[in-house]
Amino acid sequence: MTDDTRRPVGSDGGFHRQPIRRLTTVGELSAVAPGRRVAPVLSGPRSDTFAAWEGRRLGYVHYTGGGVAFTRNGAEVRARQSADLQFAMLLAGRARVTYDHRAAVVGAGTVMPLMADDPHEAILEPGSDLAVLYVPATVLEARGIEPRRLASTTWGMGPVERVLVELGDTIAGLDAADALAVEAGMFETLLALLSAHDVTEHEDIAAQARARVLALIEEGYTDPGLDAAALARRLGVSRRYLYALFEGRGLSIAALVRNRRVAHAQLLLSDDPRIPLRRVARLSGLGSEDRLLRTFKTVLGMSPSVFRNQAAAETRARMQSRDSAVG
Repeated sequence: MTDDTRRPVGSDGGFHRQPIRRLTTVGELSAVAPGRRVAPVLSGPRSDTFAAWEGRRLGYVHYTGGGVAFTRNGAEVRARQSADLQFAMLLAGRARVTYDHRAAVVGAGTVMPLMADDPHEAILEPGSDLAVLYVPATVLEARGIEPRRLASTTWGMGPVERVLVELGDTIAGLDAADALAVEAGMFETLLALLSAHDVTEHEDIAAQARARVLALIEEGYTDPGLDAAALARRLGVSRRYLYALFEGRGLSIAALVRNRRVAHAQLLLSDDPRIPLRRVARLSGLGSEDRLLRTFKTVLGMSPSVFRNQAAAETRARMQSRDSAVG
């Protein structure tokens, strides 16, 4: 494991541990949290505890105390480059967390994943109780989980998270073989938990983005300049991301825009049999009569004129049927 908050004092069959330590000064707290600046936010004597272990797949830290700020700035990140996801679980107290230029106050029972290699600050109030699991980002990515997408999301602790804390605390008293077995179970449990939240969060974000794309198409399809590049600019995303939103969904961005224009052109031709084709092309966003012709043949397999004749014939047939029924 690469995160520098885990500096084991002893090794036991591949398992490294720092047993519970009572810390009475900020200097002692700084010594067990290298790579982060530690500063008190309240004066007076301290009464912190710190315990940690590092296994083959996970790292774990359990800290109690508070009234302190832990800061990791850009220089410290560049110097150490820890590519771990830290899965922070606040068991008691409150914390003000600043990450990715955003600040949030989280309360007891909150889970907040953060990337350890990004600058961040956590200010813990007195009486806080914090447990953190560390897992390499590369391991998560290999399992199809995107750690940076999870970073800075929050949710409430449930029974699974509380079991992870209980197991993390229990490991300190186990022999190496049992500790590694428990760690393996914790590892799979954590991956399943992160995967569930990653999919939910991703699908929520993707669904919202797709809805916004469809709304933009509806608002602007009559503009001949509306295409994937224009939509990406309006959304503030790359075209690659835009294409990925609709990948495997049957219709591309270009097809969605094209079909909306064709539907409008069909409506115009049906409503007014005498409307010039060049006007239909302009009002529907297809731009030119030639493009209108090519698009109709691609989508409907017929020319606009044939469609218009068919629509007119259907209208006449409906009218005759209605007149016959009245007579």
